[in-house]
Amino acid sequence: MIFKIAVAQYPIQFHNSFLDWQKFVFDFSKPAENCQLLVFPEYGSLDLTSLLTEEERKLENQIYFLQKHLKNFLDTFSDLAKKRNQVILAPSFPIIENNKAFNRAFLFNSKGVMGFQDKYKMTRFEKEQWIVSSSMNPQICFETDFCLLGTTICYDSEFSNLAKTFAHQGAHLLLVPSCTETLHGMNRVQIGARARALENQFYVAVAPTVGEAKWSPAVDVNTGQALVCGPPDLGFPENGILSLGEINKPCWVEAEIDTNKIETVRKNGAVLNYQDSF
Repeated sequence: MIFKIAVAQYPIQFHNSFLDWQKFVFDFSKPAENCQLLVFPEYGSLDLTSLLTEEERKLENQIYFLQKHLKNFLDTFSDLAKKRNQVILAPSFPIIENNKAFNRAFLFNSKGVMGFQDKYKMTRFEKEQWIVSSSMNPQICFETDFCLLGTTICYDSEFSNLAKTFAHQGAHLLLVPSCTETLHGMNRVQIGARARALENQFYVAVAPTVGEAKWSPAVDVNTGQALVCGPPDLGFPENGILSLGEINKPCWVEAEIDTNKIETVRKNGAVLNYQDSF
């Protein structure tokens, strides 16, 4: 199966109303409407904190007060997926469940139906300052019309066992929504993504936040570069990189995904990382 993916270098923006935010999302995603799969970044939903009061926007308060926008946020991406006939991984949203906060990425199919994947490994900032909890939900692949795919959110991509779980379920593609403040963080995620592509002989797509949002203490500075890569082996570029964005520029980065190439490299590659992982 061959299809096109678009990964966002998504700028956190200040909005004056929910309708302004909604229009921005529709307008920003329009250049990628020719692709079958769109990937938004980790915590891209936090531009909605611009709609909170200054008190509500404080780090210790903002997740709680963001919940009032969750339903409309989900409806927006459900409507977008149906309108554009696309599969969309929405920006991850910090949700509250059983009095705990979790970082959750929702995936919508072209009928607007959603599933979700939570983050498992918390960064020090999330764990020590923001009090976001690690997920206890199982890792399950999403089944789309064009391939099985898994999602590891940002820091999760730096742990081989999480990606391997999806590969062993049959995934041909790993989505990595990310949000990193520094070049150090950006490079850690990219190195992790490329390593996961090598180990599992599948595609990996990284979608980051970019730019500054000084009014939002959780995502005030964002450094990002979108990446789509595969294993550096038979049928792929020598470095494995299919597409790479211009750092910190708001845009979409597109690539062609061919699942047949995954099956070929897993059977006849110069090395057989996927087979040898069992």
